[in-house]
Amino acid sequence: MSTPEKIEMKGAGFWAAAIKRMPAKKYLFAKDGTLNYVVFDDSVQMEPFVRTQEVMFETTAAAASKANRYLATINAQVYDITTAGMMDYAIGDDAVAPSNIVPEGIAVFGKKVIAGRAAPLNFYIANTKAPLSGSRPYRFGFGAAPTSVDSAIGGAGPIIINGLPYGTQNRYKAGAKLGKKVGQPIPANAKNLTQRSNATFTAFTKHDAAPRTGITAIAHNAKEKKLIIIVHPDNSGDLSLRTLRTKLLSIGCDNAIFLDGSNSSMLMVEGTFIARQALSKNKTNIVGIGFKY
Repeated sequence: MSTPEKIEMKGAGFWAAAIKRMPAKKYLFAKDGTLNYVVFDDSVQMEPFVRTQEVMFETTAAAASKANRYLATINAQVYDITTAGMMDYAIGDDAVAPSNIVPEGIAVFGKKVIAGRAAPLNFYIANTKAPLSGSRPYRFGFGAAPTSVDSAIGGAGPIIINGLPYGTQNRYKAGAKLGKKVGQPIPANAKNLTQRSNATFTAFTKHDAAPRTGITAIAHNAKEKKLIIIVHPDNSGDLSLRTLRTKLLSIGCDNAIFLDGSNSSMLMVEGTFIARQALSKNKTNIVGIGFKY
C-alpha cells in the first residue's frame, strides 16, 4: 500500500494535482485532513460482496480483498436486524448470523441480486463494465437499484445527483418564484431548483459533530472520468455532509451518494485497514464493496 498523499479536495487545481500523483496502479490514495479518499479512473470495477457465515465482517472484507485483489474496500448500505438477530446480538460478542441481517436496498453483482430488499425511496449507484458508446460506466439515480447491470448498490442517500446538490431544504434560482421548502415541488418550480431537499440527507446531519462523524461516500466526475471513494473515519473530528458536498462541487463532481456512516464506516486500501468499524457493526454488517481494474 502506498503512503497517502496530502491533497486538499478543493477547487480547480485539485485534478491536476491528483492526476500528477496517480501511480502506475492507476489509483491515488490521499488525505484531506482527517478525510481519506481514493481516486480511480472510472474504468474501475465495483464489486459488492456478502458475508455468508457467522464471522466478523472484517474477516469477510479482508478475505474478499485478498482473494479479488481489491485496491479499495468499503462498507455498503444501511441495514435492519431481525428480532432473532437482536437476541443473537445481545448474547456475547460473536457475529450475528447473516440470515438475521436485512440490507436496506439491494446489492447486485453479475446481474443478480445477492443481498437486500428494494429501497424505492432511496438512491443507487450502478456500474456497467463495458457501457455502450456514449454512455458512462457509472450511473446514479433515485429509486430501486437496477438489476440489469454488472453491479449496483441501493439504499443510498444523495449528495449530488445529475449535477443537482441535495440538502435539508429546497433552494431556487435567484429571482425565480419560490416553491415549497421541503419535499417535491411542482414541475414549474422544480425546474428552478438549485438544491433539492431530502429526508435521508437531513437525518444524516445528526452526524455533523463528534463523536459520530463517520461518512462513507462514492462520487463521480464525468469530465475527468474519475470515481472517488471517500471515507471519513468515525470520531476523527468534525466533518459534515454539507462540507463534503461543498468539496465535491468545488472539484466538479456531477454525482455523489453516501452509504452507511457513523461507526459503520470502513476503508481498506490494498488489504490494509485505514478506518475500522465499531464492534457492534463488525458483528452485524454483511455487505461490502471492493474496487479493482
